[in-house]
Amino acid sequence: MIVATATRGAHRDPSRPGVSDTERALRTEEDKQDAAIYLTAALSGLRRSELLALLWDDIDFEQSSIRVWEAYSAQKKGKPKSRKAHTVPMVDKIADALKDLKEGTAVSVTIGEGDKVTGVQVGTAPKKAK
Repeated sequence: MIVATATRGAHRDPSRPGVSDTERALRTEEDKQDAAIYLTAALSGLRRSELLALLWDDIDFEQSSIRVWEAYSAQKKGKPKSRKAHTVPMVDKIADALKDLKEGTAVSVTIGEGDKVTGVQVGTAPKKAK
């Protein structure tokens, strides 16, 4: 249910609609990313800290697996809670969602080595408006 809600953008505040076509397009991409991350969390059992540290290089589409090397906790990168790297099987539904996310980005974003799946820069606070 939460995945479908995110995909539709229904989790957003309806009193704050996008003000431009560009903003609406960016929100649509963010909604797809949110849905893929929720689905990955629900079906893989990864912890939030592991999802935040997940890199595209950690996803092996050929072997249908996700390698968990590190995690983010308290704004710091470190080992996962288990204290050791592990591999999690990736069901087809997750693989399809992540492939769509990686290949179907409508906005001009280059995905390279070391890029985060979530697109979240952990440890950096957003700039406050003046």
